[in-house]
Amino acid sequence: MKRQTFNPTESFLEGFLLKQGAKGLIRSFKKRWFVLVDGKLTYSRSPYSPEIGHVKMEDCTKLLAKTEGKEGSKKYIFVIQTTFGRDYTLQAASETGTQNTHASHTPDHAPPNTQNTHALHFHQS
Repeated sequence: MKRQTFNPTESFLEGFLLKQGAKGLIRSFKKRWFVLVDGKLTYSRSPYSPEIGHVKMEDCTKLLAKTEGKEGSKKYIFVIQTTFGRDYTLQAASETGTQNTHASHTPDHAPPNTQNTHALHFHQS
């Protein structure tokens, strides 16, 4: 399977994040490979796997960021809320993995109600 490629002139980020499942009684987090390019956030099981889902940034209404836990074991979580009622809960490996929202979005693709300066800058593995 060919790895997804990108045009360096476009807004681009890639890396592993944990994504919370949307279905079932136990909504566990699974490691997924995310790519943000040209206003579309896609995810797959690995860099070489086919896409299993995506979110268009134009469908995002809010981007919320939070930390949970104590120092040394903090979880860096952000939630992407969409116009169609689906929330995507993602977890980065470090705070660095959730910073620089405004630098990572082009003005045309920034969610309209971004509430703080955290977000889609992925921790790379």
